[in-house]
Amino acid sequence: FKTRRSYITEESILQLTNFVTIAKAFPNAMFKIGGYTDNTGDEAKNVTLSKSRAAAVLARVKAMGAPVSSLTGSDGYGSQFPVGDNATAEGKAQNRRVSVNVKAK
Repeated sequence: FKTRRSYITEESILQLTNFVTIAKAFPNAMFKIGGYTDNTGDEAKNVTLSKSRAAAVLARVKAMGAPVSSLTGSDGYGSQFPVGDNATAEGKAQNRRVSVNVKAK
């Protein structure tokens, strides 16, 4: 994601397509979408932004044909749980992401 944005980039569409394929292949699996931000700005706003990112991905994969019964929802976690170093531009970019949590196989 771009800084302070929740729209899905074209670069992400292939990953979402792959996720939809996996969700269709495993009809008993349950998935939850989590959204994250880097640590730029106010944390309360980051939580709101991360929720928007997760909701955008959830809506898109539903529109792409992911089984709705396999999607348990979405939530946002702000800048908690970084995967990159927020002291660098590259690390911040890594932290502006969503993840898929497999709740059941």
